[in-house]
Parts: sequence; C-alpha cells; structure tokens
Amino acid sequence: MKIAVVSDIHDHIHNLRAVLERLEAADLLLCPGDLCAPFMVEGVPA
Repeated sequence: MKIAVVSDIHDHIHNLRAVLERLEAADLLLCPGDLCAPFMVEGVPA
C-alpha cells in the first residue's frame, strides 16, 4: 500500500494540483491540515 501525506497547503491550489498529479499511484492520501479556505476542498479533483 502506498500512502501519501501532504500538509501545510495554505491555499496554494496550483501547487497542490501539481503534487496530486504525481501522487496518482497512492492508495491513500492523508492531509493533516492547513487547507485554510473552503474553496480548497471544492477546487481539487477527487
């Protein structure tokens, strides 16, 4: 099982999208915090 952890995003949605493209092989993604704004959850593809 491959587990990816990203944190301290602080609304840098472009950086998050770039990282998520590289984590497609992960079986589980953990984000322990600091998304800051609600648009971050809505703006990132599932």
